[in-house]
Amino acid sequence: MWSRKTAAMLVCLWGTRGIGLSPVPPPAKKSHSVWAGNWEVFAHSVWARNWEIHVVAKYPHCPHPEFVRGLREHTDAGGIIIMLHDDQVPGLQFLKDGEWIAVPPSKNSTISVNTGDQVEILSNGRYKSVLHCVTAEKNGSRLSVATFYNPAGDAIILLLKNCCTRITSVSKIA
Repeated sequence: MWSRKTAAMLVCLWGTRGIGLSPVPPPAKKSHSVWAGNWEVFAHSVWARNWEIHVVAKYPHCPHPEFVRGLREHTDAGGIIIMLHDDQVPGLQFLKDGEWIAVPPSKNSTISVNTGDQVEILSNGRYKSVLHCVTAEKNGSRLSVATFYNPAGDAIILLLKNCCTRITSVSKIA
């Protein structure tokens, strides 16, 4: 049930953001034109057979956070990451314009949606993979729930047409 509901949410997010991702089906089954822009078919063909990982992470309180690195800065390799944040203790940070921005605790079960490396590649850099980290916290334990979504292992996905621009000239770099 969770997978179907989150897959439907992903379809809504992809459609709302206007990304226009269209998987390429096996030639014998469907033509590409049937899949392009058909979000229900997209969800069923790619996300319904996705691999997903649900991670519940508990970060214990740390009496000396200045000596602990926490979870190092990184991007996620996959496609879409849905994160439910702790309601009392901060710790998640995103890099924006060279500065680490802390995500505040969420009293109303805020969910964030991050794009991973795969989306950055598919969009030719238009949608960036988010560099983030988790800091050790002195003021309590932190709990987070993350769901990582990637297309099925046998899904073939094209570079997104509306995210790419054609290079018409190349300058020589000295």
